Amino acid sequence: MALQNRAIALGMIAIAFFVFDVSLAHGDVLESWNNTSDPTFDGWAVPPSYSTNNFNNFAATYSTTTGVTNGVAALAISSTPANDAGQTTEVQNGNTVSGPFGPDYGQMLEGPYTQSWTKILAHAAGLEFDVYTPPGSFGFFEQWDVDLSNADAGFGKSIYNYYYLATSIGNETTLQYFFTPPPAFQTVFGTDAYNAIVSSNAAYQAALATSTNPTQILIQTGGGYTAGNETMYVDNLRAFYALGDFNFDHHVDSSDITAMESMLTNMSAYESTNLLTNNDMLQIGDFNNDGVVNNVDLQGLLDYLIAGNGSVAGVPEPASLLLLELAVPALVVVARRRRAS
Repeated sequence: MALQNRAIALGMIAIAFFVFDVSLAHGDVLESWNNTSDPTFDGWAVPPSYSTNNFNNFAATYSTTTGVTNGVAALAISSTPANDAGQTTEVQNGNTVSGPFGPDYGQMLEGPYTQSWTKILAHAAGLEFDVYTPPGSFGFFEQWDVDLSNADAGFGKSIYNYYYLATSIGNETTLQYFFTPPPAFQTVFGTDAYNAIVSSNAAYQAALATSTNPTQILIQTGGGYTAGNETMYVDNLRAFYALGDFNFDHHVDSSDITAMESMLTNMSAYESTNLLTNNDMLQIGDFNNDGVVNNVDLQGLLDYLIAGNGSVAGVPEPASLLLLELAVPALVVVARRRRAS
């Protein structure tokens, strides 16, 4: 299925640069590939061991000097000498052809099945990770896709239905995959495809929310070829959260006011139950960007909804919100500062 969308992906390069010019790295780190003594790369298959023709021409190592965005190392995936010499073959459109090849729109990073990821991905607004590609590499284009597998929700679910996002060659790029993309993404996908992505992701997250099985994250890539310059550096796979979505229904409305009030009475329990870090809490609840989630931010949520942000359905009338504002000092008794990571 991914291979069938190759032409679509290539046509998205310029648009992807415009939409995804993101420099902030602010998610809950799920994988940073910092344990350089682990030959299994924290349980990730790079490349997948089952591949017999597409990716046996790439090999993984740790880099402590290039592409490191956080911590001590990044994952470096490089072309093998055999590939550079054109000694490999792969099947293209039913024909066996000889290399050399760049990454060819298939799985490059295959993660382990992890129980905690099931709940995190059911709640999260999306996933993001950092990629560095050296100047002039990959024929000046390389693109990425993120898939999920879970026994209850389904296997090989592409967050963007196999629309690949482009990296910026010669730079580090943060690629973001929203489960509910902003409306502006209709320009990228088209309205019908956008609606299909939103609908299928909502159903998938709903299935994850009730699943008791672990979830796997897979990252696919494809691109061009530049002899001797075929290395990609990957780091900091993160989940990120939506501002104000305290009940994790992927909408921000009046129900989140009650959820936030409940959270503030026992923030530790809320974090523990939902597998959240302090950084996650700041993403969800720090409306005034002061590094603290407290009653001031409850006022921020009220102001946010009064201003017409969030979902339209279920937002109280301004008069009702005013009554809640007057009750804030009596309701909120707990505030907590961010812990050092």
